Amino acid sequence: MKYLFFILTILAASTTLADYESYDEIVDKLSKFSTTETHTPKKYVAPMRTFSKAHLGLGFTQTFYDADAVNLDSRMQNQGGLLIAVGIDLLNEKWAIEGSYINYGKIQPSSNTIKLREFTVRALYKPNMNKSWNARIGLGVSSRFLNVSNSQINEDYRTPSGLFLFGLESYINSSVSFGADLSFKTAMIDDTIDKNSVDLAFKVDTHF
Repeated sequence: MKYLFFILTILAASTTLADYESYDEIVDKLSKFSTTETHTPKKYVAPMRTFSKAHLGLGFTQTFYDADAVNLDSRMQNQGGLLIAVGIDLLNEKWAIEGSYINYGKIQPSSNTIKLREFTVRALYKPNMNKSWNARIGLGVSSRFLNVSNSQINEDYRTPSGLFLFGLESYINSSVSFGADLSFKTAMIDDTIDKNSVDLAFKVDTHF
């Protein structure tokens, strides 16, 4: 009877010890746990631009417009000019208000002299297209000052126009960007020869 009790005690002890892991096994499991990722990698999302609040731009532009005046050889005219633009963000970097002044100087087709200046104000929406490029979509108004003079006339036209703008811009760094804008303008009045125009502008902006 004693031998039987002794044998049963040994078997029970061996079974109990078999349930415990060795020191090396515990260390190995802890090492694997510390080197294994415990979360799923997040999906890549392009960062939002959080650059600046105010913008100052310089560039040049070309305008194509109607000018059906006396003694002009062609109705369609085009002039190049220099522009300066100032803008400020509203709420966030996607919305802005921008104003510009453009001096187209004067041209002298045949025996005529044509002078043109322009002021514009527009609201802009600037969504991210990808990591490098933003779109510029805008609505606004412009005021164009056109003077046509020749041997028969000397007339001034002040033309308020509605405008639609589409452009692209890319940031070189947080302080400098470059881009191009295409604008379509339609006169709000009938008493003008400057009915419609299409403008293409290239500019460099600083941001602060």
